Amino acid sequence: MSKTIHVLLAGLMMLASGPAAAATPKDAIKKIPGVAPAKTPLLQLVNGHALVGTRCSGEFPDYDHTMKFFARPSSICVRWDDRDPVASATWELWKDKPGPADEKIGSGTLPTAVLTGGTHSTFDVSLAALPQYNETDTSQKYFVKVISKRTADATNTQVSVRGTLVHQPKSAEPKPQPADPYVCSPSPDKHVRMVALTMPKMTVNQTTSTAGDGDRDELYIKVDRKGPGEDTGARRLPALDDYYEAKQSETFTTTWTNKDQKNVGRPNLWTGKLKHNEKVTLAITAMEQDNAELGEIRNSLIEALREVEKAALETNNSYGAIVGAVAAGLLVGASLIPRTNGHDFIGFVGLRLENQCGHIRTAWVTFRQWKVDGVGTLRNDLISTADHESYESRLVVHSLPVSGFQKEGGIDWGDFKPVGLKDTFWWQTGGSSSSGYTFTLQSKLYTSEEVTAYEKAMETVKKVPGMGN
Repeated sequence: MSKTIHVLLAGLMMLASGPAAAATPKDAIKKIPGVAPAKTPLLQLVNGHALVGTRCSGEFPDYDHTMKFFARPSSICVRWDDRDPVASATWELWKDKPGPADEKIGSGTLPTAVLTGGTHSTFDVSLAALPQYNETDTSQKYFVKVISKRTADATNTQVSVRGTLVHQPKSAEPKPQPADPYVCSPSPDKHVRMVALTMPKMTVNQTTSTAGDGDRDELYIKVDRKGPGEDTGARRLPALDDYYEAKQSETFTTTWTNKDQKNVGRPNLWTGKLKHNEKVTLAITAMEQDNAELGEIRNSLIEALREVEKAALETNNSYGAIVGAVAAGLLVGASLIPRTNGHDFIGFVGLRLENQCGHIRTAWVTFRQWKVDGVGTLRNDLISTADHESYESRLVVHSLPVSGFQKEGGIDWGDFKPVGLKDTFWWQTGGSSSSGYTFTLQSKLYTSEEVTAYEKAMETVKKVPGMGN
């Protein structure tokens, strides 16, 4: 490019001075854009051009006439290209300012080793004089140029075409897109996860007022399930025709006695494995047996869930769509809603577990309150142990410690709050016959080590007479 400019300048000089002027390209003097600041009257010879970038050599150089950035790099490389041999040279860093004069903010002498060999030279220029970020509303421009002498005793200097730096406003920097954790390879076996749903604690705030029960409820928990896959199930805890002794004002943690006053342990609502894209829907109903005077309220529970579904979908947002879908899943065929005839209703909560790329999205849904003729107002509250706020739904996502997500933009978990391996909250109920309970619910994602330990324990159980399949 430099030789082309030289020839062009020589032609302009000949036109200006007539045929008698014996000017050569090396001696042509012309003020052109990019050679010297337009605000100064100094005319200089052109020698090469300064290209700027972060990599001036190697397999993927990125030098060019203009370099743009948001965060100021500590230094840049300059490739002084298409130049003629010189005896000495210095680089200069200028700030392009409005007004009659620019501001020189840095300079340095190029060592002899940089000047020898070929038609180009590369060197680094520190940008420490620039701010880390441009906090203004407009781009700030800087430029680098090389001033050189052809010979050691030369009186005239040469100047390169300058390389431009554009420091763009920090406010205009595009925000990095967060990683999507729910996009992965279709291999289902790669993302298999084991999940456990348990009830580690229960407080009996108020037993039912059924005559003859005294201060003890015969509490049982019904768990109805659809999934994973085509599997279905229905369980009564602690067992068929059994119940937990729920005594007034007691809190149960490690000891949960049944009708025979034997410790049967805390309720394990469900434990199982989910492959990528598999789902399981569960309906959990707490009841107290043997209230012959209480009629069937199953239809009232269905009506309450239908209202939850309707209200959620009317929000017209993604969170409401998830809650509405879970409520609808619980209502399909009404097969998950148990019959309550002759039993006191304590409380109801439903949930859907879904494995997406090894992340377990957990959506809990209930109805806050519903008035039933002849029974009263039934209540369910999902209460955060952190802020003690009450909710009708709770969306969380369990995830193993992972790497590989871009850190700067974060991770977009959608409407699900990331909780790591374990999530714990309170399910507070107000049921029929003036009953009131506070259950602690917990969902847990197993690590690979815990899965191995669990499977070994299950193998041991199978070998015990009367306990295996």
